[in-house]
Amino acid sequence: MAVKVLITRRCQEGTMLDVLLVLSELRSLAVAQPGYITGETLYGLEDPGKLLVISTWEDLPSWQAWRDHAARREVEAKAERYLWGPASYDTFRFGAWQEP
Repeated sequence: MAVKVLITRRCQEGTMLDVLLVLSELRSLAVAQPGYITGETLYGLEDPGKLLVISTWEDLPSWQAWRDHAARREVEAKAERYLWGPASYDTFRFGAWQEP
């Protein structure tokens, strides 16, 4: 069952363009990964330094494989120097609630 991954990043002042370039690099790698469906980037209205990336994956193992991929970790490290702390990750499932 498809999953949504919400990734929140808080950019240091003046670094938004740098972060967006890194996110573009991440997305170009992600689209080639098995199970990737789509992604979008949202900008905070109340907090303009806050970015939310929502990606959709065919299933949780596909997302986990990409999350742990060495190339992804390498590019993510580039973004971290522009952020106030590490990105936060939340995963959600489509459909009716099921007992874990």
